[in-house]
Amino acid sequence: MVRLMGVRVFAVGFRPGVVSSLIGLGVDLDGVEAARDLEDALERLLAVEEIEDLEDEEQERPADQELEDLEDKAQKSLSDGDAS
Repeated sequence: MVRLMGVRVFAVGFRPGVVSSLIGLGVDLDGVEAARDLEDALERLLAVEEIEDLEDEEQERPADQELEDLEDKAQKSLSDGDAS
């Protein structure tokens, strides 16, 4: 259910025996990521966020460039109008 809300789930600090027991009991761990400790989990989360931020910036750049182009055209148009 939490995966539908965009949440990443981590199992942190479990000993191998505990993981084996969970799997043996048939606990559904699909979509649960394993991490050695809290620091490892946070590093993974931050790495993904940095990648997503870079992707967002790349998608925003064309719109920013279009705005700059429109501003340049408007300035040029005003300059041409003053010259006549």
